[in-house]
Amino acid sequence: MKSSINLFSIHSRCNSSFPQVKEEQKSKIPRKVVRYLLGVISSDDCKAKFFLPFFSSFCSTRYPSTARRGLDMWFDKLTTCSTQGSQQASSGQVIGIHSLKMYFFLFTFSFLLLFAGCASLKYPSSYPMTREIVRSLQGGITVQVPQGWFNSTDANVSPGLLLWLVKKDYTAAITLTELHIDEIGSKQIIIDGLETLASISFSLKKERVQEGIQLIGTYEIFTLGGKKYCAYEYSTDQGTTIERVIVFGGVGKWFELSAVPFQKRGRFIDHESLFSVQNSLLNSLRF
Repeated sequence: MKSSINLFSIHSRCNSSFPQVKEEQKSKIPRKVVRYLLGVISSDDCKAKFFLPFFSSFCSTRYPSTARRGLDMWFDKLTTCSTQGSQQASSGQVIGIHSLKMYFFLFTFSFLLLFAGCASLKYPSSYPMTREIVRSLQGGITVQVPQGWFNSTDANVSPGLLLWLVKKDYTAAITLTELHIDEIGSKQIIIDGLETLASISFSLKKERVQEGIQLIGTYEIFTLGGKKYCAYEYSTDQGTTIERVIVFGGVGKWFELSAVPFQKRGRFIDHESLFSVQNSLLNSLRF
């Protein structure tokens, strides 16, 4: 969803403490920038009403009157866009600087909870990589080759694989393929999130295998390198070998990065190590 304003940019530039500061004191943010941001979030978009109190709280110590203007616009939007907001606005309650502190605290606390869930990876992404760079067959995607792996991408052997990396002992492979989703499906993914893309990916695998395939656990949403991904694990042999698929979007397309172990008699499959290599390779991926 397209956002009207980048709250993190504001937070990083504004003073997050709350000492009393005179308005005429010099600020890191030029007044014209603040005015411009106020103009953006005072648009007719009703969703902007959620950003205004946070914007005001971030800048209240630098520009008290600007913060008050932000709150005034927030009340106007509540009146226009929400019945509940209209009732609150008409109650005549006045929100001061101390209440702004509470907005800031609630906003910051909410995002800390959000990122606490997104920041932790199920598998690490610190596996050592070589300096070798491999380019995909299409799309201009590049990745680094992990140590102990080699590039086996070949348009003649596997034209459907954009990338194909194999472990040197031939016990595992990592592949990159494109998921061809129509326009309607793509719009639905954008609205619902990457879980929908993961569900489509798994459904396609169920159609190919038809029986004996089972989803292991639940869909895993995570962030790596500032980009959002969704992963899932599945098995076709009752959990003896587990494959992990990571789905994501880029350059207007949808992709899946699959980690596939090869079962060998008498050899233990270290799934966690394989999935760590997968995350590390993903972290090196560039469009």
